Amino acid sequence: MVTIAVALMGFTLPWVLAYVFFATFAVAVNVQTLADVRSGGLWKLGGYLAHIGVGLTLVGIVGSGVYSQSTVVKLEEGKAAQAFGYSLALEPIQGPSATGWYSLPIQVSRGTERFVAEPRLFPTGEGQVFRTPYVKKYLLEDLYIAPGDYVPGSLPADRGALELQKGESKPYGEYTLHFLRFDFPPHSGGQAGPTAVSAVVEVTRQGVTWVISPTLGFDQSGKRQDQEAALPDGKLVVSLEAINATQGTIALGLREPGAVKPAPVAASLTVEVFRKPAINLLWAGLLVLGLGAVLAFQRRRVETRAVPSDTSGVPKGPEAPRGVVTRAAPKAPTPTPRPAKPRARRR
Repeated sequence: MVTIAVALMGFTLPWVLAYVFFATFAVAVNVQTLADVRSGGLWKLGGYLAHIGVGLTLVGIVGSGVYSQSTVVKLEEGKAAQAFGYSLALEPIQGPSATGWYSLPIQVSRGTERFVAEPRLFPTGEGQVFRTPYVKKYLLEDLYIAPGDYVPGSLPADRGALELQKGESKPYGEYTLHFLRFDFPPHSGGQAGPTAVSAVVEVTRQGVTWVISPTLGFDQSGKRQDQEAALPDGKLVVSLEAINATQGTIALGLREPGAVKPAPVAASLTVEVFRKPAINLLWAGLLVLGLGAVLAFQRRRVETRAVPSDTSGVPKGPEAPRGVVTRAAPKAPTPTPRPAKPRARRR
């Protein structure tokens, strides 16, 4: 019946159906055996439970491995994207938390179901970013939403934005801008608060060089808190509009003092969405397998203790139950040697 149900769900590969049939058959046989031997005590169930766990694990491996699906989606603030029948919409970034993690809230909906997925990012001081996915568990499958590159709102390329890679130089009017490095602040030691990232940029004009550090930051509620850098000549203001720590790039906003700052492009986040059918059977199978192994080990341990050994290591047999008096078997009588007959003398 299970194999037929799997085929009706669309999993029609012949070897997969055969795999599922034999695995579920093994589970059914061992479940029936459990019902027959349950009167023998808990310790005797270990081996059968272990076999059931192996069967469930094999079905879970097939479902989550062979029929796993994934797709990459780019999310933008204010716009919804589709993946496997789910609608995903990015909300403003939240963070940092007390431990330095940023939450990326995503509104997820499918029919009448609605929930907020929160994958997380943790930028380090070396320009690396650690990521943790969000997992939504269902009875028959799990939904994973893994974060990729997050790009904060930035200026349009045709409205005063300049993109630089680490170590790269580009001209802008009379100026030449050279991106030196990122400047990440030290961790706050577990205290929540605003977080900022600066870009150290070298600006040269007519043989004169200045080093500036525009800053892109977020307050505790996730709201942008930037700090612009004005050049000493009073003719240019530089802002850090976006960073990509993975690729080592920045986007700079360049404008004259007093000019209105252009509206930024909406922030975006790339996510990879996974569907893993039958993954819960895998975890359940490993749990039952572990339980069966513990019971089997304990039974062997008890049986070994019940068989004592003498100093020579030869087992003597099972001990008598408590309260039962045993008597030693009578020893056989030792035979008495007969006296030797005297020999006759010859005359």
